[in-house]
Amino acid sequence: MSESPLVSILIRSMDRPTLQRALHSAATQTWPNLEIVVVAACGAAHRALGDTFEGRTLRLIVPQPDRRLPRPEAANVALESAHGDWLNFLDDDDELFPEHISTLLGAPRDAGQRVLYSRSEVRDEHGKVTGHCGVGGFPIRFFYENMMTPNAALFARSLVVEGARFDTQFPVY
Repeated sequence: MSESPLVSILIRSMDRPTLQRALHSAATQTWPNLEIVVVAACGAAHRALGDTFEGRTLRLIVPQPDRRLPRPEAANVALESAHGDWLNFLDDDDELFPEHISTLLGAPRDAGQRVLYSRSEVRDEHGKVTGHCGVGGFPIRFFYENMMTPNAALFARSLVVEGARFDTQFPVY
């Protein structure tokens, strides 16, 4: 693996107005080697996207033009479409800090570690921090709300090669 392995940022998109911000946050990563893969979960109604976005390689995948894809199905299409050595999910209403990928890949880790995770902020529409995900400990809240966000995790392609997929029986999280 090279010093700057390819990272795929995988976006499940319903073509919401926030997609441009998500794409911008992916494209402005400080990591030098990445591609952006957008899966049109809304089908053929998704607007066309170019082959690049702000200088980064961009691919739009429209797997089922005649229907909307549930979240886990769209995630699995993204996994199968990615070329990167490392993968990171980002929904079309989420954003990454510019150093997200560089920080995770640059942090000390055990040899063979295949999942890298960071804490994430929850912000309202005005940018005010309203909470965090990935807080240490095991609070009772874990049983009824999302304590980890997929966009905070970077994971090795080898997990996908070994068969890791989203369970389509679970439409949320």
